[in-house]
Amino acid sequence: MKAMKLKVLMVVTSNDKLGKTGEQTGYYLPEAAHPYTVFHDAGVEMTWASPKGGVAPVDAGSVKAYAKDKESTDFLKGAAKYHTKKLSDVESEKFDAIFVVGGYGVMWDLVGNKALEKIAANTYEEGGVVSGVCHGPAALVGVHLDDGSSLVKGKEVACFSNAEEDQVKRRKIVPETCEDAYGKAGAKYTKGKPWSNHVAKAGRLITGQNPMSAKSTAEAVVKSIAGKAVADKEEKWSMIEPLQAAQVQSAVVPLLAALSLFALAAVFAKMGGIRMLLSKTQTTQEGDLELLSEAEADIE
Repeated sequence: MKAMKLKVLMVVTSNDKLGKTGEQTGYYLPEAAHPYTVFHDAGVEMTWASPKGGVAPVDAGSVKAYAKDKESTDFLKGAAKYHTKKLSDVESEKFDAIFVVGGYGVMWDLVGNKALEKIAANTYEEGGVVSGVCHGPAALVGVHLDDGSSLVKGKEVACFSNAEEDQVKRRKIVPETCEDAYGKAGAKYTKGKPWSNHVAKAGRLITGQNPMSAKSTAEAVVKSIAGKAVADKEEKWSMIEPLQAAQVQSAVVPLLAALSLFALAAVFAKMGGIRMLLSKTQTTQEGDLELLSEAEADIE
C-alpha cells in the first residue's frame, strides 16, 4: 500500500499595507522560502492559504534583503504561481500541521482571524502540529480548544521580540507586539538575542523568533509530524496484530482438532490391528496345542 504524504497548511498574509504608514509590506520572503525548502525536501505536501486567496503579497524589503539567498530567489521565481486558497475554503480539510509564515502583514489580517483560529484548533485537537515563525505566531495567540482552554496559555512560545521591534523602529506601528500579546495570554514567552536562531517547542506547539529561525522551526515541525506518522503506523500494527492472531487461531484450532481426530483414529486403528494380531496368535497357539494332543494320542 502506498504511504500517504504528510500535509502542511502554509498560511500567509493578504495584507500589503504597514498600518497607516503608507509603506508596503506582506509576508517576509525567507520565512516562506526556507520552510518551503525544508518541507519540499522532506516530501511534505503543502497547501497555501491566505485570508483573501489568490497571489499573496511579498514584503519588498525582504526581497531586497535576501537577493543573494538562493532558496529565497528560487522560491520567488515560482511564487507568482502559488495562488493561495481562501482560509475559509480549507476549514474542513485535515492537515498534519499548519505553519503561519511571518511578515508584518500578519499583524493586521491574521491576528484574530477566526478561520485560521478554527483550523489551528482543529489541527491541534486531531493530534497535529500548530506552528509559525517571527510575526506568524501572533496569529495563534487567540486560538482556543474545544473545551474553551487557550492553546498557548502556560506553554513556551517564541516570536519577534520587542527588542527586535525597537531595532527596526516598528514597535509603535503594530497594533500590539507579539511579545506583549503572548504575555497577556499567559504564555511562557521565550527569546534569544536579537536576530539569533531561537525556536520554542511545547509539545505540538512550535514557534520561531525571527527570519533566522525559519528553517529550524520548519525542521522541528517535520521531526514532530514524522514521529507522529511512525507512531500512528505502529498503533495501526498493534491493532492489526491481535486481529491476525485471532484469525490464525480461528484457522488453526479447527485444523488442530482435525489432526487430533486423525491421530486418535490412527491410534484406534493401530489398537485394532493389535487385537487382530493377538487373536491370530491365540488361534495359532490353539491349533498347535490340538496337533500336539493328536500326536500324543498316536504314540499312546
